[in-house]
Amino acid sequence: MAVGSLVLVAGVLAACSSDDARPSRDDLAEVIVDESLAGGASSEDLADCMATLFDDSELSDSFLRAMVAKDDDYRPSEKDTAAMASVARESATSCAGDPG
Repeated sequence: MAVGSLVLVAGVLAACSSDDARPSRDDLAEVIVDESLAGGASSEDLADCMATLFDDSELSDSFLRAMVAKDDDYRPSEKDTAAMASVARESATSCAGDPG
């Protein structure tokens, strides 16, 4: 009986999920690789590192949704533009790995 209740709750939560939610790190990593946002590198480790930075950043959910949707018409706010610059700087040092 308890398993049935968990399945029901999971179904209700899935039905209530919103397109307004923050994209998952996996979705972010996928678009980073697809769009060569990792500077042409296709390393999954690099994409995962960058996805973590995007997710942990102050970038708005709408910015990240537009990024995942590859929405060329989306115009970021000044706050998102500044946050993106910060993420870019941090990824260059945090995700670059050992160059030698």
